[in-house]
Amino acid sequence: MPVKIRVMKDCIVITPQNTRELWGCLEGMSATYINQRKVKTWLKTFPGALNDTGEIPAIKRRKRF
Repeated sequence: MPVKIRVMKDCIVITPQNTRELWGCLEGMSATYINQRKVKTWLKTFPGALNDTGEIPAIKRRKRF
């Protein structure tokens, strides 16, 4: 599974390139219990409009003409 890894000062962000794999990554990397309902709600309101097509999320921007 291709992933994108970003290392920042206080954290490491690991993002799967296939959005269908995201849930498996959350469960696999979690050190504590995950509330599935809260995660699904968070993903629906995620900035950048994650889609469930199995591809990289498409971000739609308005043209400024």
